[in-house]
Amino acid sequence: MSGAAAIDGASPLVLVAPHGGCRDPSTRPPATGRLRVNDLHTASLTEELARRLDASALVNRDADRNVVDLNRIGEAHERAPSFLEALARLVRTTIARHGRATVLVVHGWNVVEPAIDVGLGCASGAVVPADGSAAVSPAFAAGGVRALVDACAARGIAATLGARYPARHRENLLQLFTTRHRDDPRPLVRALASLAPSVDAVQLELGIPLRWPGPWRTRLLDACVAAAPALAAAPVAVAAAARGIVDGFGPAAPMRVQFTSPTLCGLFPAQWDPKLGIHVT
Repeated sequence: MSGAAAIDGASPLVLVAPHGGCRDPSTRPPATGRLRVNDLHTASLTEELARRLDASALVNRDADRNVVDLNRIGEAHERAPSFLEALARLVRTTIARHGRATVLVVHGWNVVEPAIDVGLGCASGAVVPADGSAAVSPAFAAGGVRALVDACAARGIAATLGARYPARHRENLLQLFTTRHRDDPRPLVRALASLAPSVDAVQLELGIPLRWPGPWRTRLLDACVAAAPALAAAPVAVAAAARGIVDGFGPAAPMRVQFTSPTLCGLFPAQWDPKLGIHVT
C-alpha cells in the first residue's frame, strides 16, 4: 500500500487519517456495491494539525477507500499491513517516550453544518464504561474529551458524543484500543491491541466546513490547539470519572436529527425538553 505518510512528533498525540485518499476518475474501483466517499481534505488537515500540535501522524494521502479501507482492521491487515505496522510503531514510540498516547482518528462527515461527532468506541450517551470496552478511560472522557468539546463550543462548533458515528463496530480502527482484540489470532492486530491500556483513542467525524480550507477549518484547528494540553495529559481519575460518567454531557448537549433517502437528505437542529422529549427547532 502506497501513499501513507508517517510523521514523527514530540508530543503524546498521534493523529491518523485513514480515508484521506481520492478515487481515480479514469478507473472503476474493484469494490462491489455502492461506492464510498473518501474523506476529502482530511489528509491536509491532519498534516496541518500535526504541525501545530507537534504530534505524530499517519496520513493516507492517496489510497481510495474503495480499493482498500484503512479504517477496517481486517481489510487493512489483509491488504495493507504496512499501515498497521506504521501505526504500531508510532504508538509504541509515543508510549515509550511519554508513558501513554492519545490517538485521534480524523474522518469526514458529509454534512454542511460546522459540526463534529466524537466517537469513543462505545454506545453514545453520558456513561463511559470503565471495563476497557471503550477506547477511552472514563477519566480521559471527563478531561480530554470534555476540553475538546468545550473548545469547539467556544468557537461555534457543535459537538456531540457518538450521536452519528460512535466507532463501536468491531472492524473500526478505534476498536484496536479497546479490549476487543486483545486475544486476536493475528500477531499484528494483537500487538496493537496490547498497547490499549496505555492509549486513549477518539474518532473525530468532521463536517464539511471544518475540513475545507476556510475560517471554520481555522476555528477547528484553534479548538484542537486549545484542548491539546488536556488531550495530551495523563488522565486524572476525578470522582465523576470513577463512576464512568462524563459530567455535563447528556440531553442538554447539542443534538441533531439526520435523515437520508435515495433522493433527499437533511440535518435539523434539535433540543431536549423534559416534557416534550426531543423536538426539532
